[in-house]
Amino acid sequence: MFYFRSQQRPYHAPAMLAAIITMIYSEFYFTIYSNFNDSFNIIGHLIKLLSYTFLYRALVYEMLAEPYSKLQQSQGNLEATLAAVPDILFDIDLTGRFHNVYFHSQSKLYLPPERFLGLSAHQVLPEHVAQVTMTAIEQAHRRSGCSDAHQYALTIGSEQETSWFQVIASQKPNTKGIARFVLAVRDITLLKNAQAAEQINALAFHTREAIIITDAEQRIIRANPAFSDITGYSEYEVIGKMPSMLYSNLHDSAFYQHLWQVLAHDDVWSGEIYDKRKSGEVYPIQVVINALRDNNGVVTHYIASFNDISKAKADQKRIHELAFYDPLTHLPNRRFLIEKINETQIECARSKEYVGLFFIDLDHFKRLNDSFGHSYGDELLQQLAARLKLSISITDTLARPGGDEFILLTKLKTTEQHGAAADAEVIGNKLLDDIRQPFVLKGHPYFITASIGIALFNDNSKAIDELMSSADLAMYHSKERGRDQLYFFEQQMQHKLRQRQQLERELKTALLEQQFILHYQVKVDAKGKVAGYEALIRWQHPEQGLLSPNVFIPLAESSGLIIDIGLWVLKTACLQIKKLTQEGLSIPIAVNVSELQLGQQDFVDVVKQVITATGIKPTLLELELTESMLHHDLARTRQTLISLSTLGVTFSLDDFGTGYSSLSYLKNLPISVLKIDRSFVKEFLNETTDHAIVSTIIGMAESLKLAVVAEGVENEEQFQALNAMGCSLFQGYLFGKPAPIKN
Repeated sequence: MFYFRSQQRPYHAPAMLAAIITMIYSEFYFTIYSNFNDSFNIIGHLIKLLSYTFLYRALVYEMLAEPYSKLQQSQGNLEATLAAVPDILFDIDLTGRFHNVYFHSQSKLYLPPERFLGLSAHQVLPEHVAQVTMTAIEQAHRRSGCSDAHQYALTIGSEQETSWFQVIASQKPNTKGIARFVLAVRDITLLKNAQAAEQINALAFHTREAIIITDAEQRIIRANPAFSDITGYSEYEVIGKMPSMLYSNLHDSAFYQHLWQVLAHDDVWSGEIYDKRKSGEVYPIQVVINALRDNNGVVTHYIASFNDISKAKADQKRIHELAFYDPLTHLPNRRFLIEKINETQIECARSKEYVGLFFIDLDHFKRLNDSFGHSYGDELLQQLAARLKLSISITDTLARPGGDEFILLTKLKTTEQHGAAADAEVIGNKLLDDIRQPFVLKGHPYFITASIGIALFNDNSKAIDELMSSADLAMYHSKERGRDQLYFFEQQMQHKLRQRQQLERELKTALLEQQFILHYQVKVDAKGKVAGYEALIRWQHPEQGLLSPNVFIPLAESSGLIIDIGLWVLKTACLQIKKLTQEGLSIPIAVNVSELQLGQQDFVDVVKQVITATGIKPTLLELELTESMLHHDLARTRQTLISLSTLGVTFSLDDFGTGYSSLSYLKNLPISVLKIDRSFVKEFLNETTDHAIVSTIIGMAESLKLAVVAEGVENEEQFQALNAMGCSLFQGYLFGKPAPIKN
């Protein structure tokens, strides 16, 4: 309500305005309709009309001036209120878009105010701040009121100072369209520091122990001087950061996961951790971490106190080395070796994998000491220790029990005795060769050899002293046989090893002299018509006659000779395909491929070269694989098979059902033929289980549109039954034994 004041008396402005308008109208009427001859009367009316008009303007101005004055006063009051409030206020909608910013000159703004307008929180704020902002807005919207107070740390300005802020959202009433909110952001850095200082003072902050305090989100809010002395980081450098900046990466995620689980349950964790200083040096600490909770049981802070235990650890290491290591070569001593053998016996008793114990004794070492003095002998032992350490695996143990003796304990990673002996021989010969290399003692070359005795074990049935005595005895046998060689303790094993060595030498000769031949076993269709052949290698031994592949293929695979033998088989089989083609017979031949061949980097190129050189159709070459070959690096195997398949080469899966059969092989690999193993075919007419397996394989192959070859068909009854079950191809003695193809 407005009032017009004149002579200290209030008047009702609207009523007066109405009266004045009436008088203006009247004077205007009289002026228009008066006698124009009465000029004096007309002038009087005009003067009244003009006066009333000025009075009207003054009254209207008075009516408008008073609310405008009050509006200015209200705006001034609002500005004064905002200036007194420590918060930064944002007008923001439900999508996080800023519409206005209210702040005072002392406010810490992340960006100039104009940078916020029209943009969303995710566009202008760091991600963690934007997430806190949206959480507060969504919470206020759900409540149709105010949100809880949320906190975050933010680095502002060129000085990169980390400040702490608290944010509260409040929904504005009577908003139309998208909901609008007032977002109040308050700088609580001083409060945070005060809280931290209070906690620090309570824990005797200035101690020789390093102390850091974090908030509930594990951000560091205080660190004491001892922390800086130990880590090299100043308090300023770590405020707002996570303790993970100190991690050495020597502990895995499971270690820290367990730490936090214990801390959450017990509110305290203590133990040893390897951290990293600012300089990059990794060092051990003894740490205690406490979780602080408020009256409601909610964690508010974490306090960690720790000591640098590098010196203590170094002292422990020196004591351990004196007790368990040889001071001359720094290799483990006899005491350490005995403990290691005991641990290894327990492990191999479970795994059944063989372990080799090598007793190494230098030949005529005494001559060196007697001729040149013990300093020369010590230098040779040191050089030999360093040399041998480079030749062994990181999991092996090389020890010096004393004098000129060394003992090597190595895991051979095989459960097969003969294979273990072969591997041990390779290692032993490598050691002998390393020892034969010249030493340089005080500028002079010196040569020496060694005798090695080997004892193998794969359980804990023998006492450690007995094992070491066995290796020692084998070493003396080596010396008796002329030195500079190795000898196995078990005579029977030694004999078998020599046989294996002889057979390997003969295999190499067989390759050079072309002593291998290929026999071919026919495969027929349901009508008994020849549908293909399988190439099978034989060794025409000059003394032992025709040898089955079972005699020499395992040795060829373990020795690596299978690569060359397999290439010979592939070439020979492709030449046979060429001969059949020239005779007008387009009959495919299957060739068995070993795992080593398939694993060659250039296997695809090798097959291409053979196909090109012989000029055969790739579709007539079938490569047979076994399930066991597909267990390792299936992705790479798949790529190899697909590359060959694009050429036209086909693939069959041999011995199907005997291994860890997986439908994924059939789904992911370009297999076109399944071969039912002869072990199922042999008794499928009498054994219901075998019959079910054969029937299942045939049915599955039919569903997958794969051909099926039944191996080991030896009589007509088997042939007819398999034929009736839908088997497509047959192979066995009923149709012919493996033999050369008569051209």
